[in-house]
Amino acid sequence: MIFPGIAYDYNEHGTRMLCKLSGLRGVTMITTMNTPSIAYRLIFGNAIKKALLTGTFWKMGVKNRNWINLTYVKFCKESKRKKWLSEIQRSMAKLA
Repeated sequence: MIFPGIAYDYNEHGTRMLCKLSGLRGVTMITTMNTPSIAYRLIFGNAIKKALLTGTFWKMGVKNRNWINLTYVKFCKESKRKKWLSEIQRSMAKLA
C-alpha cells in the first residue's frame, strides 16, 4: 500500500516526500487494459504513468521505475497471455 506513514512520510515542512521503504531498489508496475496504448496516451494523457510513476514514486525518490502495460488483454489468445506471464516471471527472477 502506498500511504503516508507506510510507504512514505513528508519532511518537516510537508513539501517533500521521503521514502520509508529503505530496501526498495526500484518499482515495476504491471497493468492490463483493453484500450490500445496510443488511445490511452492520447485520450487519458497517460494517467497511470503521471500519477504513480512520476507523481508518487519519483517524488519518493525511487530512481528505478518501470511500467509493463499489457494491452488488448480481452482480445488476445490465451497463448499470448501465457507468454506475457512467462516473460514477466523471467524478468522478475533476474531482479531477485
